[in-house]
Amino acid sequence: MRYNDMNNFLLMVRDYMMENPQLSNEDRKNLIYRLMIEQGISKEDKNRDFTNDGTFNRLIYYFQNRQHIKAFVSPNWTYFCQFLNEKGQFNETAEAIKIYVPQDADHIEESAKFIFDFLEKNDFCHSSKIARKVRFDDIVIRMKSKDEANKLMDFIKNNKYIQEGLIKPNPFAFSHNNIAMACDKNMSYNSTVASLINIYMDYVRENNAYDSVSIEDYINFVNIYFRFHFVQYNDISDTITDFNLQGADYNDLTSNEKIVNVRDIIELHLKSMDPSYSKEEYFDNYEERLDQRNVLSKAVKIKEERSKNKLINPEGIDETDFLLFNAVNLLNQKYQNFYYALDVIQSYVDTGMQDYITRTFNLRKTLVDQQFDIRLREKLRFEVSTVEQYYFQKLNSFNEHVLNNAIYETYKKYQEQYERKISDVDGFSWARSAIYKYIKSGDPTGFTRENDVRKNLSRFLNPGVVARIINKYNQSIDNDEYLNLAIDEYIKDVIMNRYSLSEKKKTA
Repeated sequence: MRYNDMNNFLLMVRDYMMENPQLSNEDRKNLIYRLMIEQGISKEDKNRDFTNDGTFNRLIYYFQNRQHIKAFVSPNWTYFCQFLNEKGQFNETAEAIKIYVPQDADHIEESAKFIFDFLEKNDFCHSSKIARKVRFDDIVIRMKSKDEANKLMDFIKNNKYIQEGLIKPNPFAFSHNNIAMACDKNMSYNSTVASLINIYMDYVRENNAYDSVSIEDYINFVNIYFRFHFVQYNDISDTITDFNLQGADYNDLTSNEKIVNVRDIIELHLKSMDPSYSKEEYFDNYEERLDQRNVLSKAVKIKEERSKNKLINPEGIDETDFLLFNAVNLLNQKYQNFYYALDVIQSYVDTGMQDYITRTFNLRKTLVDQQFDIRLREKLRFEVSTVEQYYFQKLNSFNEHVLNNAIYETYKKYQEQYERKISDVDGFSWARSAIYKYIKSGDPTGFTRENDVRKNLSRFLNPGVVARIINKYNQSIDNDEYLNLAIDEYIKDVIMNRYSLSEKKKTA
């Protein structure tokens, strides 16, 4: 039955795609997520809103003044009613046993009372929430203790009222007694699976393989994706785009721990689709993920693999600099003010006061754990500069490194083909054409894909940035003649510098 549900869902998504070929990648992913969480929900239940009908208010009133639970709706997160007895064990990046108890609209209020009464009376540690709409993850309970989680699941299994209200669990997740379970830290297992299905459907579209869509084909695709990115470590940076990993663009341990989380979710997803996968194996995997040494070991391995691409690790830029780049990007996303983001970091570095840094994106914890203020303060003292001056100095170095790698790899590839008489166009001309096309139209396809230089050029540099780097002689490059002269001079410098560097290495 479960495999039929997964198969039917994939076929439904395929049909939506074929009927709506104009859907953007983002729109398609959002559609997949919405269709997935609404599986098996009646039309009547879809129209219920637990904020408007008073359910949330009644639950908050019911649990007020309890010793071992707090019920509330945060003004910053009004979609959920939260229930907490966290005992200081939960934060935004804490791994947890995630238990989904989906209830229909008629049962959800009383079922919530049963569940959270049980947790409160036993003083079990948990961080939980109820969505304002019926969905297959409308009640989610996160717990730390395997023994306490088992006791809760036994209680749910033996409570007839909760059993009557159960909606079918997510077929793409591991489930025990019709209760789905996951591990995903501060990410969403269901959102990650929706992204995977979207990646699969994009592959189907690109290869016109609509007739091959099936659960068997999907499992095979996810296995290949996992091996390609996380066993063979190819194109690891693709996962940043595929799963929209904010603040993970640079090759530091914090970024790579985000990638590890995606890796582990996909691995759990694959295991969960094996009918023989058991609750005991799930708990073993949870305890492995809970061990920070395992997470760090995987993050270090990914860092080493990414470092093999010279573009990612330019000389003179270290982990603190990557943290700075990420912090500025994330603060700019939050406040929509680039220079205010720099001012925030300057204040944090000057005072060491954590309150200057937002908790959003888990940024405060990341910077505090890495002693970012102390490390950057020391760099600024040595450099005798402000955060803003230091940031632009390092960013300019990084941007030049990205561009120079793209130029040199493109030159080297096509010059070699020219000398072997495979191509009629020499490497210099090819590189010149590639830069001109990118500045004029934003099209990076003139650059080689070797060592991910095209991908990284597109990821980090827009055409305006490339034009500013090229225009180091401060001539007007609005004129095509001046632009081509500037490009020629810049390519010559790159080739000469790379040649000199390689000669030095030979004699070192």
